[in-house]
Amino acid sequence: MSIDYRHPIRQIVSGARGKILEAIIRTDKTYPVRQWARHAGVSHVQAGKLLQEFAGLGIIRKEKRGRNVEYTPNPDSLLFRRLSKLDTVAVEIIPTARDLLHTPSGSIVGVFGSIARDALHPGSDLDVFVIDEATDLWIDTWRSTLETVIDIPVNVLSFTPGEWEAAERNGERIVAEIRRDAVMLQGSLP
Repeated sequence: MSIDYRHPIRQIVSGARGKILEAIIRTDKTYPVRQWARHAGVSHVQAGKLLQEFAGLGIIRKEKRGRNVEYTPNPDSLLFRRLSKLDTVAVEIIPTARDLLHTPSGSIVGVFGSIARDALHPGSDLDVFVIDEATDLWIDTWRSTLETVIDIPVNVLSFTPGEWEAAERNGERIVAEIRRDAVMLQGSLP
């Protein structure tokens, strides 16, 4: 089973509980119960019970305003901060790939595909392209290390500079896709 990096909290914590937690983590707004319920896509009864529970854990603050009870996310809570970190795991994929990259000078490396377009979905992999004269062992070592760290498959499309030029001359779709979506990790496209 692969993780849906767009909604990691909802995948780990199922049902209404995960939806409310995700809604709490993704806003800094104060809402009454019914608005939290609409925001999370759950019933107001479920939202009310869960918001009380999460207030007891310190993830959210509870305030009485007139006849309404309103809840505000509590970013000072350690649990809130940990959940926020989990929720942002998808945005850490590209910086992690860049941090782990140790290539020969002159290598051109970038990410394309769903992760580059910020369109992650369950089953997404990391599509990487490399333009390098010598496709050394470094590519396999880096790919293997990266897969271990980010825990999703990494597909590497490797070109020599001559192969890249030929693919571009021939109007290959993959070149157009890379040019459109590329997030560069090293170097720039020729």
